[in-house]
Amino acid sequence: MIGIFRIAKNSSLVLIARATDVLSSILIAGILARYLGVGDYGNYLFIMGLVLTTTAFAHMGLPQILVREMSQDTGAMPKFIRCGLVITGAALVLTTLLIFSIGVFSSWNYQMFFAVSAALLSESMVLISGPFISAFISIEKMEYDALVTVTNRLVLIGLLMGIVSRDLGFISIFVTMAIVNFFRLSAILFISTRLNITSARHVSRVDLTYLLKETLPVGVSFILTQLYLYTNLFLLKILRDPEEVALFQAPFSIILKLQILPVILIVAFAPVMARLATVDDAYKDLRAIYLWLIKHLFIVCLPLAALGVFLAKDIVLLIFGADFLAASLSFQILIWIVGFYFLNIFSDKILQVIFKQRLLILSSGITFSVNVLLSFILISRYGYVGGSIATLISTAILFLMNFFFVAKHINDISLRFMVKPLVAFLVIMTACYLLRDINMAILFPAGSLAYALMLILLKSFSKSELAVFLTAVNER
Repeated sequence: MIGIFRIAKNSSLVLIARATDVLSSILIAGILARYLGVGDYGNYLFIMGLVLTTTAFAHMGLPQILVREMSQDTGAMPKFIRCGLVITGAALVLTTLLIFSIGVFSSWNYQMFFAVSAALLSESMVLISGPFISAFISIEKMEYDALVTVTNRLVLIGLLMGIVSRDLGFISIFVTMAIVNFFRLSAILFISTRLNITSARHVSRVDLTYLLKETLPVGVSFILTQLYLYTNLFLLKILRDPEEVALFQAPFSIILKLQILPVILIVAFAPVMARLATVDDAYKDLRAIYLWLIKHLFIVCLPLAALGVFLAKDIVLLIFGADFLAASLSFQILIWIVGFYFLNIFSDKILQVIFKQRLLILSSGITFSVNVLLSFILISRYGYVGGSIATLISTAILFLMNFFFVAKHINDISLRFMVKPLVAFLVIMTACYLLRDINMAILFPAGSLAYALMLILLKSFSKSELAVFLTAVNER
């Protein structure tokens, strides 16, 4: 049982880090939305979306590949850290040139240039710390990631509240983020030194070429995924106005933060899955872990999405304030992506650990193209609501493609795991709709209990599945 206890410990530590990140992000969103108003908050989201999209060229999906490689060979950690830093640094130079070329072409004013520069500097320091965070994860020292994350976010919240109370203005938000991330990077480098996690002094061309070759498919996929996630933001900025950017991106950014659950699981299981992929030619144990995780995550996602639909107005009012009430409609549409986007995270990881990451380029490319086409048509006609619909459809397509690729390379995988949870969910949701006049504080707990009982009656949980899962985990 050592394996399952180790994963439980890692999951708890990742939970602390990611829960802090999610809760602080929601709090920061509320602080900034109320301080800036709908229009300026839309401009803030546009700048962050632009920086996150362009720095995807520097991210390149590198952390995932580094975790895989360093988990399989901890002795090679220094050379992979060095290679990761070289790739990230070179990509950041190109990213900087790209983003400022966009600025010159778009005739940005001084304030825009300064805000984007500060945001880019902030994100650059996060990316430079990436290889060291990957090292923490690969040797299962998640407590240091948790420590740095909690400290960083608490300091950031405190400083942003100071900006709001003193009314220091739009630019100061990005400058503060850059300062906080500078100290975050310094702390990570200090911890790495204490753990004897160091970068090799020299980089081998062979090692660099190998890492680039392995990273490129994931990197292209990651870039396309970022473009897909922010396509609607850019189209709304071009075709509509900053207010509609805010009404779409504000709820979307909060919903994406809900990926805390699959992220916790994927980080905790990543080293185990990477090692299983190297010793199990038939992928029997890998299949057991994959199916058990996505099945139970799907069971959780269904009521989570339903709750989001019922409480959309209350959630938007609580986080963003009355000025953003129109965003509740986009929230009700976008919340359903959790059932596709979250499960797709596991399909991505499986394709990476079995060295089929090149397929991610195909799925991400098709998804991006579909999203651009749908968004252009629907945003032109329906604005931010059309963008929400396009995002939901394209996310479903992304999940189905990557699931198909996994099923093609690992035997006996199908969508059958969805049938019983869907039947139970539809039955309970029909009953809840008929009883919708009952107070939500009573209806939701009762509905959740009925949903669990229905799953048990349909025999959705299997002792044999659990036994196979635990065996697979404890073997590694």
